[in-house]
Amino acid sequence: MSILINNLKRILIDKKNIFFMIVLPLILVSITMIIATYSEEKITVGVVDYDNTKFTSILVDNLNNKANIKYVKEDEIKSLLFKNKVEYAIIIPKGTTESLIKGKEIIIKSFSIKETNISLPVKFYLNNFLNSANNLAKDSDGNYEKFYAKLDNYLKGNLQIKYVSTEKNKDRKNNTLASLGLFIMSMLYLSQSSTELILEDKNLKILSRILSAPVKPFYYSLQNILSFFIVLIFQLMIIFSVMLLIFKADFGPSPLNVYFLFLIFSIMCVSLGTAVAAFAKNRLQASALSPLITVPICMLGGCFWPKDIMPSFMQKISKFVPTSWIMDASEKLILGGSLKDVLSNIFVILLFTIVFLLLSSWRKKELLE
Repeated sequence: MSILINNLKRILIDKKNIFFMIVLPLILVSITMIIATYSEEKITVGVVDYDNTKFTSILVDNLNNKANIKYVKEDEIKSLLFKNKVEYAIIIPKGTTESLIKGKEIIIKSFSIKETNISLPVKFYLNNFLNSANNLAKDSDGNYEKFYAKLDNYLKGNLQIKYVSTEKNKDRKNNTLASLGLFIMSMLYLSQSSTELILEDKNLKILSRILSAPVKPFYYSLQNILSFFIVLIFQLMIIFSVMLLIFKADFGPSPLNVYFLFLIFSIMCVSLGTAVAAFAKNRLQASALSPLITVPICMLGGCFWPKDIMPSFMQKISKFVPTSWIMDASEKLILGGSLKDVLSNIFVILLFTIVFLLLSSWRKKELLE
């Protein structure tokens, strides 16, 4: 137990480890989640109101709660859509209110540069508002006062409509996934830099003195692995708490499932770190190996960009790196999957863990010399 406590102290005292454990992941997560926040801004809707009645004024005021309203001219619509100054535009024809009160079908023209889910919530709200107004008008028997009284009740919440922007939710999930990809990189860096302690013990003959006492090599290795694992758990708790509580990250239906998945991955990180420590001859060599291992497997695994944009041969190679399996599992969980859906991913990550532990054991004799 003394080895475990001593290792934890040494890891936490090292400023480089603190940087990889807290500072770096917080910076990376903050950048990506801030991008997600800005992506949730309201869209701009251009409005041309030829009717200019109390009803159309109420309609536009309520649309203003769902989007940024910009009054425009009809001949400006195409140009504004093309320049992305408005994402959606509507034209309210003259006589719309009169036709509505008389029970006639009303048509409000709408325009968008292409059919995207970004404008769907506004379209959905607009259609439901008009359908509800049409029903209220029919019940009013052409009486303006009755219609506006019923419409007032509607606006007070009797028929409130809630909507969700599926594309913006998807954007938020994608930003959460991108944040996790960068966080995976920091986990790998932390686990590998922490294993330099083993090499320091060897080079300073501390390891040989420890093993000259009644301490078995297995007990020493176990406490080293536990110390690195505890550090990674601590890192997980901090980063996940920040993402959930401050940035309101979207981890899907069960953030606990994503957290559990990353706990398993942290074990793999520790095993990779011990393998690096077993093959490196000193701390300098371990420090050089760390980016040479971490950066390529993060690139291949889709931590920096979607794997779909990579050539097919690189996508095939990506199946041989653990980061690919953790990213794939994270995406499945964030998009609504359960742990049952990622059992194969977890199994492969555990296989990587076993392989790295076997590699570190294979070189254990040289490490203890």
